[in-house]
Amino acid sequence: MNKVSKWFRLKTLQREHARVQMKLNQIYSTKSRSTDFLERQKNLRRRLRTIEERMDQLKQQ
Repeated sequence: MNKVSKWFRLKTLQREHARVQMKLNQIYSTKSRSTDFLERQKNLRRRLRTIEERMDQLKQQ
């Protein structure tokens, strides 16, 4: 993988990470928590972890 491709993938993952964090914060800030609150929270946290793992893998290459 060349440097430009690696840089682009890393930036894309960083943007996705920020979007997921914003969604998670939005869930916490809503006063009316729906029944699927815990499920959405779990899914978003799992997505954050996988994004962070992919970012670490790219940085190590």
